Amino acid sequence: MALTAESPRLSRRRDLAPVLGMAAGVGAVHLVLSGRYGFHHDELYLLAARRHLALGYVDQPPFVALLVRGLTAVVGEHLWALRLVAGAAHAALVVVIAAVAAALGGRRRAVVMAGLAASLMPAFVEAGSRLGSLSVVLLWWGLAVLALVHLLGGGDRRWWLAVGLWLGLGLDTSRLGALVAVGVVAGLASVPAARHHLRSRWWWAGMALALVLWIPNVAWQAAHGWPLVDTGPRGTWAGGDGPAGFVVRQLVMAGPVGLVLAGAGLAWSWRHPPWRVLVVVVAVVAAGLAAVGAAGVDLAPGYVVALPAGAVAVEAWAGADLRRWRQAVGGVVANGLVLLPAVAPVTPVRTYADLYHDDVHAALGEQIGWPDMVGLVARVYEVLPADEKAGVRIVTARAGQAGAIDLYGPSRGVPRGTALSAHAGAVAWWPDGQPAGTVIFLDYGRRELAPYCDAMGPIAVVGNPVGVTNDLFSAPISVCRSMRVTPTELREALRRGG
Repeated sequence: MALTAESPRLSRRRDLAPVLGMAAGVGAVHLVLSGRYGFHHDELYLLAARRHLALGYVDQPPFVALLVRGLTAVVGEHLWALRLVAGAAHAALVVVIAAVAAALGGRRRAVVMAGLAASLMPAFVEAGSRLGSLSVVLLWWGLAVLALVHLLGGGDRRWWLAVGLWLGLGLDTSRLGALVAVGVVAGLASVPAARHHLRSRWWWAGMALALVLWIPNVAWQAAHGWPLVDTGPRGTWAGGDGPAGFVVRQLVMAGPVGLVLAGAGLAWSWRHPPWRVLVVVVAVVAAGLAAVGAAGVDLAPGYVVALPAGAVAVEAWAGADLRRWRQAVGGVVANGLVLLPAVAPVTPVRTYADLYHDDVHAALGEQIGWPDMVGLVARVYEVLPADEKAGVRIVTARAGQAGAIDLYGPSRGVPRGTALSAHAGAVAWWPDGQPAGTVIFLDYGRRELAPYCDAMGPIAVVGNPVGVTNDLFSAPISVCRSMRVTPTELREALRRGG
């Protein structure tokens, strides 16, 4: 029979039309805002990592560094290019989440509500406002959820190949990928109605595909002592919000209305047996992240599941009552707009510094002050005697700081490759036998340096024009001309945190 204007296929296309408009708007807004503040320290680290391609890094799998390598080879080291990719990933995620709502049985209003919530969700906006592993893995996970929903709803079991593909790419993109994959297995095993999938040859084929994609990174991790599972004080998961902070941080990452919407979605999913697997996945991811005290934004994959289900729950609650629909839409819009300046560079820097940085959310502050910091380091480098400049090395406390010096240093007279760091993946990039001469230390105090050299300084202290107290602010710059330890001993001591 021919398709009519009211057929399900054409109806779903019509439902997605306003969502495509939202997605285009999301991408455009991210692009317009892309240059307002500056590079984030994670982006600076990625710019450095793409010059040291490997099958893995101590803090993340290799996919995003490879992506940045290809991107910069085409367009160069431009902020707008990185932000274009991140914003496009957020825009695509909006469409995927709306499609998940439709696959869950939502009609037009649920689909549009899901797209609106995804457009304004603070965690998604933050991921889309700068390029990092989270920006990309959310899209992979959204596509995996879409395929998983089709499967749980009785769809063709060959969808497991799609689930395996997206999970495999997620495993190669973010440290969150393994936790999400564990959540999927736990969900299928713990929900009786879904266990039959574990006996399907298509399930095994999909998981085999995921493992094939992941094996190179697993081999690298095994050869380097499994750094991605290190939860110690200097490990991969260090520097998060802590268990209690992780929970409290959701008030910013989702906002009060976002939490209500997500909670409604999980409750709705649990009441409908085909979707209980999704609730278990979110529970596993949330419990694992809270246990290691991860950053609050790391729970964003959970909202990829909960938001579309929440939109379907709102549709059931509101029905034909336009007043309830206006309340729901108004709440989602107000929630997103109030928190938007905390997660995206929409306000002047000084306004962000005064109203949001210290009291609400500090991540945007890590985009401020990099050229000023490099300029100050360059002035210290410039005053060194000519015979010392030839072999000088700049050792920074954080990998992003070394990445900033590599990016901005050449235009200020500091050769690229001069900066080293024992933080994150940069610990593997030290040339043999270096540093062998004068060393400029950034963000290390004299007491920290005392076991390694007799430091002069601080010669200067880093600031920024608006006084944002970020990781750069008040970082001392010191100089050592004679080291008491070998380069290898210095690197290992700094890697261990002294």
